[in-house]
Amino acid sequence: MDQTHTPATGAYLLSLGIITLLCGYLYYLMEWLFFYFRPSMFSYLDVIHSVAVALVAPLPLVVIGVMDVLLLTVLMLRAPGTIPLIRLPLRHIALLIPGLILACTTFLLIDNFTYTLLRFASPSANSLLVKSVYWLLFIGLVGYFVRRLMSAMSYLATHIALQRQLSTTCAVLLSLSLVMVWLSYQSPQVIAHIPAQSAVQVQPESPPNIIVFSADGVNSNHVSVYGYARQTTPFLEQIANESMVFHHHWTNSAKTTGAMGAMLSGKYPTRTRVIFRPDTFRGQDMYQHLPGLLKQAGYFNIDITLRYYVDPVDLKIRNGFDYANRRRVSSRHNDIREVIVQRWPDCVQFWEETWQRLYQRLAHLTGHAPMAYPHQLVSGGLDIPKGFSDRDRVNQLKTHIATAPRPYFANVHLLGPHGNKFAYETPVFTDTKHQPQMWMLDHYDNAIRQWDTYAQEIYQLLIERGELDNTILIFTSDHGIGHSIDQTLPLLIRFPHREPNGVVVQPSQRVDIAPTLLGYLSLPIPEWMDGQDLLATSRVPKPIFIATSPDEQIVGMGEWKSAASVRAPFYTLGTLSMALCGRLYSLNLNQPEAVALTHTLVHPPDNRCGQRALSQQQAYQMLTRHLSEMGYDVSMLPAQLN
Repeated sequence: MDQTHTPATGAYLLSLGIITLLCGYLYYLMEWLFFYFRPSMFSYLDVIHSVAVALVAPLPLVVIGVMDVLLLTVLMLRAPGTIPLIRLPLRHIALLIPGLILACTTFLLIDNFTYTLLRFASPSANSLLVKSVYWLLFIGLVGYFVRRLMSAMSYLATHIALQRQLSTTCAVLLSLSLVMVWLSYQSPQVIAHIPAQSAVQVQPESPPNIIVFSADGVNSNHVSVYGYARQTTPFLEQIANESMVFHHHWTNSAKTTGAMGAMLSGKYPTRTRVIFRPDTFRGQDMYQHLPGLLKQAGYFNIDITLRYYVDPVDLKIRNGFDYANRRRVSSRHNDIREVIVQRWPDCVQFWEETWQRLYQRLAHLTGHAPMAYPHQLVSGGLDIPKGFSDRDRVNQLKTHIATAPRPYFANVHLLGPHGNKFAYETPVFTDTKHQPQMWMLDHYDNAIRQWDTYAQEIYQLLIERGELDNTILIFTSDHGIGHSIDQTLPLLIRFPHREPNGVVVQPSQRVDIAPTLLGYLSLPIPEWMDGQDLLATSRVPKPIFIATSPDEQIVGMGEWKSAASVRAPFYTLGTLSMALCGRLYSLNLNQPEAVALTHTLVHPPDNRCGQRALSQQQAYQMLTRHLSEMGYDVSMLPAQLN
């Protein structure tokens, strides 16, 4: 490059860096606005922390983008020829990077607009023709912005005053971003969330494998092993005498999000604030969970559920699972990544969610990973695409039983009984699978029977492989039919060599499963778990707390349902209930200024409880005390019920 071209080249490179940097900030600004004005992670952050995320998030894209465009420009500045289709001279190839950023920004904006206005967007494109139209749109956007950027570059390189103004703007943005990086890193709140888990070792020489085989929305009063007249679970009846059968087992959340989080963490949903979408685990809760403890003990952890519904990675369970829903989850120790996740967890979550929004759409349009609506997959009954059925999940489990490293922990959740229409393979209590109405209980029983059949298949496979007596099998559910909480759930645990076994009538709850497994494995039960070891000889009755989501809900594009509004002081908590001595007390918090308390008898109290119910005021005080202990602001609640 001769000396006469140096000034022009310098101005060109500076203009290119400015444009790329501003494009990166624009992309994240648009995404930040999208998330900020809807129920999202920002619902839990104050304005200052939200703005900090908006300023820190663009830095990786900006730094990498600017470095790449400058390097490409230096390498290709004198290259002859033109890129076809968009007619871009090779010397300007670096403009593809900011052009691509602008195209992605605009593509997502168009998708948001068409979905809001027409309820149609790129995830709805299923035919090759429609997908091709979207690809033409995307390529057209890239070409359009590249041509516009070429003009902008020429203008900017020759208008020094404007170039200086924009350079100052870029310097201010970068300075603010770096200040926010420093402040976020120094934040005591974040540092306090560093996990402090002690190393543990499994005591038995041959630690058992663990399979949690649950089904969605199963009431125990529709399960024949609990006395239901219709034989919905003949297999579970067969193995009942070699298992522990828990009567009066309660959920801790009316929603699968909270119920699954409670089981995996051993913590109340009101403690983790994981009740309903958009909730995710945050701070130390991201690291304090059963899979993390089992991983430290040498377990290979598997999750077979459903993406964007109750996937552990989507819920931000960190360092827990090795495999989750058809993808390997990195288990390699990465000090740099851990520092970033622990010091800037909100930024990491924002990066992950913005990346998923873009990746889902492009992967769907290429056919690489079809984008399915989890709400339709869960509630649609028999109309389930290939690869998303309970049969597919069972087959995945069978594959892992044959191939996974030992010992393994597998969390499998089937969706057939979820409703409002039910999915199953073979009708038993009906002539056909046809469901002209929603919530038809005969078909509900068919779905429960199908779960029982799948359970028998897994049991038989373990026998054939000689692994039955080195496997803990847990059969349970997350909540009652239609997200009800006023019915108890099945819980049946078969331990190796059929010991221990028997019937337990003392009430139990979802948060008890994790400490029970740790106790059986002779692993220490951490103090942060709210549950109790169900195998402990002395277990005192204690209140069971159950969270229910707010009444108003929305279904986003390519997403599961979420709360329509997430605001302090109760966020996604709509009703808090307490099960005690067979009675269910429910405090409706949807309108905190006019709270209402109701109660009902669900099952007879055991012999450790008295027959007398709590007074309304006693129940109210216990519920509000729990809220206060979990960190909720209860100042707006009345001290006494009217």
